[in-house]
This record gives sequence, structure tokens and C-alpha cells, in this order.
Amino acid sequence: MRYAPGDCLGQAGVLTGAVIPFRVQALTSSVVYEIAKGDIDPILKARPAIAAELGRIVARREAAWTDRLNVVDDLDKRSENLAARLADRIKVLLRF
Repeated sequence: MRYAPGDCLGQAGVLTGAVIPFRVQALTSSVVYEIAKGDIDPILKARPAIAAELGRIVARREAAWTDRLNVVDDLDKRSENLAARLADRIKVLLRF
């Protein structure tokens, strides 16, 4: 995934308490701010709309990742089918 200026990341872990390991690599000079769960909890309690928006962001990203994984899975299945078809053709060609 690519993030643009102003994007946020890591909110799934903050909102759900889940440990979600991932690696982030900046392609350009970047400034990153970390907001600890203890610092954001009072804000989310006072402004539930922020939590709702973060939830929407998490849901959109989850859907995007699922779509990407489905594409990879489809490609893997096609490769397996292709490999099987090629093996069958080789057997026919070599008559065994």
C-alpha cells in the first residue's frame, strides 16, 4: 500500500487492540508522528465521530487488502491449472 501526505496508519491496532505486524518504508523524506493509545483514548471518547472515521478507514483498507489477496489467489490457481495442463500436454506429446 502507498500512503500520501496526511494519511494515518496503525489505527486498526489502536481501535481493536490487535497486534498487526507490518513494515513501513518511506520512499521520500517523511515526518511521522506516533500517538499512543493512552493519548488517543480520551479523544475518541470525547469525539466518537473520529473513532467512526478511523473505523471506516480500517474497513476500506481491509477491503483493499482482501481484493489484492483474492487477485493473488486467482493468479496462483491459474498458474496451478496451467501447470497441470502443461504436464498433461507433455505426457501426450511424449506418449506416456
